[in-house]
Amino acid sequence: MLRINWITRCIVLVIVCGLVSSPSATAQQPAGPTLVGPENGSLVIVGGAMRSPEIYERFLELAGGPDAHIVMIPTAGGAEEYDEYYQGLNSWRRNGATNMTLLHTTDPAVADTEE
Repeated sequence: MLRINWITRCIVLVIVCGLVSSPSATAQQPAGPTLVGPENGSLVIVGGAMRSPEIYERFLELAGGPDAHIVMIPTAGGAEEYDEYYQGLNSWRRNGATNMTLLHTTDPAVADTEE
């Protein structure tokens, strides 16, 4: 009887020690989600080709109007160079955008500059 009592106490002690030292019991839970970027804003998510004039219209409205500064980054298109006649820029211009900048580089050091 004494041996069973001692074994039971050891088992209980091991379980308690295991629970107390487990990471989930001692780790602090995060206060909330980590926020990156501005506190407010809008996303315009378009699947596939963006052809609808309503999408351009809403985007320009959210950006601040037709004269809002919009930067087009066509690098994922894969061409070596893009110029002011790039079809993507022309689509925006046809739909009312007047202040477009084209930014294309495959060099991360250039992409990270303020220019």
